[in-house]
Amino acid sequence: PFVIEYMGTTFNVAGASLEVIDTSNNSQAESVIMELIMPQERVYVGETVKATIQVWVKEDYPDYQIQSINKLGTAFSEGTRARQEIRSRATRSGAIYNVNSWPITLTPIKGGEQTIQNEARARISKGSRTRSVFDVFNQRFGINSPLSQSRMGSIRGRDVRDFMVNTEPRAIPVKPLPLKSQPDIFSGAIGGFGLKVMPNTNTSMVGDPIQLTVDVIGQGNFNRIQAPPLDLGKDWKTFEPDSKFQQGDALLYSGSKRFSYTLNPTHEGVTQIPSVKFA
Repeated sequence: PFVIEYMGTTFNVAGASLEVIDTSNNSQAESVIMELIMPQERVYVGETVKATIQVWVKEDYPDYQIQSINKLGTAFSEGTRARQEIRSRATRSGAIYNVNSWPITLTPIKGGEQTIQNEARARISKGSRTRSVFDVFNQRFGINSPLSQSRMGSIRGRDVRDFMVNTEPRAIPVKPLPLKSQPDIFSGAIGGFGLKVMPNTNTSMVGDPIQLTVDVIGQGNFNRIQAPPLDLGKDWKTFEPDSKFQQGDALLYSGSKRFSYTLNPTHEGVTQIPSVKFA
């Protein structure tokens, strides 16, 4: 407890309790649980896969904050994480939990058996907010009182706990990409993709450029996809294409990547546009 004097009036303020829990104590750790759900058991180096981070908080603590989530280790890179968590309720070991889920993407950056683990910092509290000295300031001196904005009253009379929780370490076999049948033009694209090729015209003259649009459509590691090479031969010349990604989901895992080429025929009598290679 402590005492505040303001404009000749003395206020006695009850102390607020704050307990930091060691989550190695199982009986306490059950209040907050963290999990990494990764359905894919084996992955290739550079392959982007979907996963979900979940933080479970017992319904005994309806007022909680997930303050931070971090990836431990360097074997995987974390891509886009959904900005807004998905909230649900579920029963676990006979207790009801509020479940907070974040879809994410993960990409292994080296081969072999790699361990992945995440940690989260959470603050939970329960109990009703009791009338505090700052409510008296608000009522007596108005909302602009210098102490009216203090947050200290928000934990007065509550059981407040800070948690640092981890997912269980998970070993993931990461396989190197096969080299035997790998095309020479392979640039690292891993996933399920298709091509759509569209010229803007069927006729042209020497000096009259053609716009060729190539869409790579599907799902996977779009950030590794480079412009597909064109088989120009002696009939065409071109420049480095522009590219634009159109996302299909919040994780940037599905969508289409468009490459726009400007083609110039080098002589008359050209009858075919260049073939497009992608791997």
